[in-house]
Parts: sequence; structure tokens; C-alpha cells
Amino acid sequence: EKLEPLIINPKDAGFQKFFTIKLDLLLANDAVLEALDTKPVYKTQITHALIELLSDKTVEELEGPTAKEDLKREVLRRLNAMLGPNILKDKETVAEPIKDIYYIKYLIQ
Repeated sequence: EKLEPLIINPKDAGFQKFFTIKLDLLLANDAVLEALDTKPVYKTQITHALIELLSDKTVEELEGPTAKEDLKREVLRRLNAMLGPNILKDKETVAEPIKDIYYIKYLIQ
């Protein structure tokens, strides 16, 4: 599931640098995809969570040697904690509706 690109101002950048990110989500199953497609609020919640998380990061936290992997783990943890209990509550339980994320774009300028 491709998400819209986000442009974030890192916490310590003072509008001097911007972070552009675009993610693709690997979903647990087709039921999760269907839930995201039929309830747009889930995508809105994902975008909101990403903006909150990313805008709290410093440039160093985004550029460091382990930044991409650290951020990937943090995004997965946050999104699964948010969506896991809710996304398929009327059908089945999926502890981790998002199995992985892939960076389509990761640029600090």
C-alpha cells in the first residue's frame, strides 16, 4: 500500500532543511488492504502518526549511520500498536497488520 509522500521539517532544522519520505507498506493480508481502502480514516491516522513521529526527529537522527533502520523499526512499532487492535476488530485479530515498510524516497535537503 503506497502512501502519499510527506515533507517534514526536522525538529532542529529551523526551516533550513526538509525531510522528504515516501513509504510503501507490506500488509499482513488482503483483509488489512480492504480495511485501509474502505475506511479512509486509517490512512489519515497513519499519516498523522508519521507526521508526529518524524517532526520530532532531529537531522542527526534522520541522517545517522543507523537512521533508516532505526526509523523503520520505530514506524512499524508505532503503526502496528495503533492499528493492530482496531483495524480488523470485527473480523479477525492481526497483531501486526503492517509486516514491513519500504522506503521509496528518503531525502534530506
